[in-house]
Amino acid sequence: MHSGANYWLLLQAMQRHRPPLGSGQSPFPRKGRPRAARLRTALDDAQRMNMPPLQGSEEQIPYGTELRYDALRLLYEELVQSERMTEDECDEKVTTLARRINRAKFWIEHQESSVDDILRDLADPGDQNIGTENPF
Repeated sequence: MHSGANYWLLLQAMQRHRPPLGSGQSPFPRKGRPRAARLRTALDDAQRMNMPPLQGSEEQIPYGTELRYDALRLLYEELVQSERMTEDECDEKVTTLARRINRAKFWIEHQESSVDDILRDLADPGDQNIGTENPF
């Protein structure tokens, strides 16, 4: 899936001065990099992690994709680097569950949520998840 070394290098490349999740401020760094470059990085990462394309309006999809990218990085940092979870637990309780979310709206609505709120909603996303079984 992914190695800790790869994640560590990605985290090192990111800006280090962001408000924490749940602080009431969006942690997504909006300055410095052109939007197209941020979106390309988020899309490349989503493909590498086997994340589904997001659904929503033309405005929601790129914004949600960027927010998902940043949220997953911040969750990794908050959970694994703080030793609250192992990498395997994070993969199971965050990455695997995040793959079920196909609505950009989920990530937009959670951009200022706490780590615990995101974990709870990843475990039970309601109608924000992908239906993988044919009901007929």
